[in-house]
Amino acid sequence: MDEQTESGRVGEGDATQLRAHVRERLTNAWTTGELKQAVQEALEHNGPKIAEATAEQSIQFLQDEIKIMAEESKLLHEQVDRLSSEMQRLLLTNQQLLNQIQNGESAGKP
Repeated sequence: MDEQTESGRVGEGDATQLRAHVRERLTNAWTTGELKQAVQEALEHNGPKIAEATAEQSIQFLQDEIKIMAEESKLLHEQVDRLSSEMQRLLLTNQQLLNQIQNGESAGKP
């Protein structure tokens, strides 16, 4: 079930998830050729003379969008890797501090 704000609108997190889902679906459709075919078929209904030019423009636009999404995906993966490394470093530091506290407590007992 989608979360909604008090005003009844979809929350920002939901919109982000929706964008991510749409991007994933578009990327998958583009790589399988389904998106190109669907765009061409839709444009053919607008008239044969403009369909080819419009399809080429639309396909170029979609290719540009896919490139942008691929770059964003790469940046996000890099950020996830960086955050994962940072989390591991913090967990190690936390464990070291815990060990120091435990060693200090056991050293202080008679």
